[in-house]
This record gives sequence, structure tokens and C-alpha cells, in this order.
Amino acid sequence: MAEATVVGAGLSGIVAAVNLARRGFDVTILEKEKQVCGGMPEFRPDPAGSPLPVGLLKRWTGVDIGPAVKTIDEATFWGWGTPIRMDISPDWSFQMVERGTRETSIDSYLQKLALDEGVKIECGHPIETQKQYAELPRDTIIATGLRIQGFEALNLPYAPLYGFFAKGRVDHDRTTVSLWMDTFSNDYAFNCTINGVSFAILFQRDIPLSKKGMDKYKRMLSEKEGIEFDNWHNMLGGACPVGSIRNPQLFHGKLILTGTLSGVIDPILFFGMMGALASGVIAADALEDREKAYNEFRAATRMFYPCYAVKKGMNMTPHLFKAMAIKMAAPLVPMVIDPAMRLWPNIIPGYALLKNDPADARILSEKKMAAAAVK
Repeated sequence: MAEATVVGAGLSGIVAAVNLARRGFDVTILEKEKQVCGGMPEFRPDPAGSPLPVGLLKRWTGVDIGPAVKTIDEATFWGWGTPIRMDISPDWSFQMVERGTRETSIDSYLQKLALDEGVKIECGHPIETQKQYAELPRDTIIATGLRIQGFEALNLPYAPLYGFFAKGRVDHDRTTVSLWMDTFSNDYAFNCTINGVSFAILFQRDIPLSKKGMDKYKRMLSEKEGIEFDNWHNMLGGACPVGSIRNPQLFHGKLILTGTLSGVIDPILFFGMMGALASGVIAADALEDREKAYNEFRAATRMFYPCYAVKKGMNMTPHLFKAMAIKMAAPLVPMVIDPAMRLWPNIIPGYALLKNDPADARILSEKKMAAAAVK
């Protein structure tokens, strides 16, 4: 039985491991933390929203994440002081999951699935230095997410993330999200709830946030939505693969990259869960057919490049102009929100693979390969 090693038990790492185990590989996941938590434990438990077309993801990954997904009950966009309320339609495929170690989290759900498939998960096994990466077997899959150590050890470009976050509890089971854009950040802030937990974060890439900006966001949370958190924490050690337009990368020397580390993420709003899930399969394919995996990866990341350029332009636009544009556009939202939200997933890396009937394409490809082998 062929052996396969995966570093990181996040979304992409576990999807890669499950697919390899089903193909007959003896799979071991090396996870830094003491237990599977889906990334940085200081954030967990927390809600995470994203376009998640459950049916298409199941066809591509072979994993049904439906039991771990919840439809959003309430969503609000606060754009430079202008509120835009959105009634989330199930047709938009915009969902939310819980991350962390609780039984209600998608990470616990995927961990159980991996163990049922015979995947071995070794927790408390960090891989962080250049020496450790160099000692890994050829074709090891690296799925270390936002952790800055992986980017630096592999000499990959990245944008450092700065910010503040807070966690808490709520006395309801509703799934909600509010996204805030204002002068406090060139990126944004958001707060959300799921399964009785609440979370808020204000972040910005490349440039540290000011205390004045932090105080403004906390004040807006309190005044606009009546939300206050007792303790706020500095966000340290996060990295995002938007340091260069060349960030998307599947192969790195003898290693295979997947998920956030590989650049399968939206450079504008940093939506990466769909790309992480989809790219886990690409990483598994890379162990058996590098050319096929490379073509899949190119399709998955083709929207990264125009979105990278758009975000650069957004950062150069003064906040005053952005505020004016949002205020003028707000009355049009009821007319354009439905087609806009249906089109939105198209700009997120990974979606191109899902919408092009991937299951049929993969079956056809396998049949062609089998026929060629017979000839």
C-alpha cells in the first residue's frame, strides 16, 4: 500500500486525506495542535461564512458537508455608515459553519469522516522549520492555512494580517452575520453568530490598525447592533497568500501545496473555504497525475489574478469616494441583489471546478485513461 503524508488537519488537508484513503493510500496527517481545530485555536470556536454550494462540493470532493452547514438567518452590510439589510436566499449558496473542536463544528465532522476512512491523525506534531520541511517525504501535501510559519519556511510571498478579535456567547441559536467597511480598515470587519457562539474581528493586511480605528469599530458595534465584548485580543501571526500576483502555486519543489497556502483564496474578501475544500482533491490528484492536477489548479485559480488587480485598485480609492458610491448604490440593492449574489461565487477560486460538471468530467477522464492503457 502506497503511503501519503499530509501536514495540517484543516479543511483542505482532511479532504485530501479522505480522497487518498479512498484510493487505497495509507494516509497520515501531521497536525500541529493538540487536537483537530481547523486552524488557529485562539479563534475557536467561531462562525465562518462563505459561498458553499453543498451539492457541487459533494460531487467534486466526495464529501457531503451538508450536516455541518447552516443557512444564514440574518445578514447586514454596513458600508461607511450606510446599512444594507439582506434576506439570504437558499439559491445563493451562502452558508455558515462553525470552526473548532466542538461536536457542532465542521472540523469535528470532517475529522470523524477521516478516521472512519482509516486516516491516521498525529496531533502535537508541528512542521515549521525549513529543516523539517526538507525532511518530509516527496509529494507530501502541505495544508497549513494562514499560519505564517509555513509561508516563511517555504519562502512564499504573503501579506501579514493585523487586527483585533473577540469571542463570546449568545442566548439564541440564530445564524447571523454583519460585514463592516469603513475608514477603520482598507479591508473590513465582521461579526457573526452560530450554535450559540459569537465572534467579531477587525483586520487589515500589510498595515497595522490604529487604536482609533479599533475604538470606532467597537463603538459602531455597540451603537448599531447593541453588541459588546468583554475582551479583545491582538491577532498575531496570520498570513494571507496575496503578497504577489504569483502566489497561486500547486507544486513547490518536492512538496504539494493546497488550501490557503497554495493561494486558492479570494484576494478581495479572503473567502477561502470553498477553495480549500475543492483544492484538497487537486492535491490528492497530484500524487497520481501531476499534469491533470496542474490543469485543475489553473482552472481553480484563474479568477485570483483579476481579483488581485481589482483589490489593488480598491486600496488606492479614497474612503470618501467609496462611501459616496455605497450611498448612491443602496437604493438599487433590492433590484440587483439576487443576480449579484448568484454571480458572486464565480469570482471565488475553486468555483470554476465545481460549476463545470466536474464529476462527469472526472469520470470521462478516467475512462479515457483506462482506454489508452488497454490500447
